[in-house]
Amino acid sequence: MPWVFWLDLAAYGVSTVVATALAMMVLAAGVYHSVNRRFAVFVSAEAAWAIFALLLRISLWTSVGNPSLLLELATLAFALTGPLLLMFTVRYVGRPVWGVDTAAGMGILLVLALTPFLFRHQLIYSPRIEPNGVTTHDLTFWGFVAGVLPALYSFWALILFWRERRRTGEPFMAASVFIFLMGFVIGGLLRVPFPVMSFSTTVSVLVLGYGIVSRQLLNPLRELTVELERKVAERTGELEEAVARLREANTALERRALQLAASAEVAREAAAIRDVGKLLDRVVRLISERFGFYHTGAFLLDEGKEYAVLRAASSEGGQRMLARGHRLKVGEVGIVGWVAGTGRPR
Repeated sequence: MPWVFWLDLAAYGVSTVVATALAMMVLAAGVYHSVNRRFAVFVSAEAAWAIFALLLRISLWTSVGNPSLLLELATLAFALTGPLLLMFTVRYVGRPVWGVDTAAGMGILLVLALTPFLFRHQLIYSPRIEPNGVTTHDLTFWGFVAGVLPALYSFWALILFWRERRRTGEPFMAASVFIFLMGFVIGGLLRVPFPVMSFSTTVSVLVLGYGIVSRQLLNPLRELTVELERKVAERTGELEEAVARLREANTALERRALQLAASAEVAREAAAIRDVGKLLDRVVRLISERFGFYHTGAFLLDEGKEYAVLRAASSEGGQRMLARGHRLKVGEVGIVGWVAGTGRPR
């Protein structure tokens, strides 16, 4: 047999061993987790396909057994991998599962409905080994159409992984599905005269295995750690917000304390002045200096209590207004008139 045949045989052997080991490993890590069970079912179907594909090549090589039956069993197992992969993917990325599960369930029912036609050799038939060592077969038109089904489901799963790549932060799953899908399209649908599917499947399960072992994917302990890290990040954010609010409150208290100190200073200096004109002039200047105001003005009511008359001002503009005898109608003009009329601060 040509070397290509032996490479093909070895690739399916490796895929069988790795996929079976992954299924057992994930179930052992957390059989009660739905995502783990779905993954185990998917890789079990992948392992079944690799086993039947391996037995098919051995049967063709040794001329022992029923190659057509093995080909059909391998085809059935592979057809189920697409919907099963999608059911796992939607749980892994944390998207709503009901609609996707319904679509995947319909795909499984369709595969089962086509099973009688498959085993009557109406979809795929005539398995054989070509002179170059590549194992091939013939497809009917409807066999080709049915073969698109697992590709569509795998493509759907790849889209979900891609859209959620930043949130999940896990590239191995998406890379494995991409390799798996490309291998099927090139080797299964386009039927390139080279054992593309066996090699792509081997690489796909090896990438998946590396991700699961090295990153502890689908391990409840890892999920718990991620959840704890998320909660710590949330609590840290809340603590930082609380600290920021405390700083703001402290700043406000410090500002209030300075204002009270300034008020006390103004009161002390005002108590030492007996002349009303000097008193008002000193008060407006102290208020502007201590409280950081650009302009402070003091108004007194006239004898008829009709106007609020400006008696002292701290700014240059206020001094000019003072020189003009600036006054405002009580209760009618501006904030000063409103305060003078109501007796309430504004």
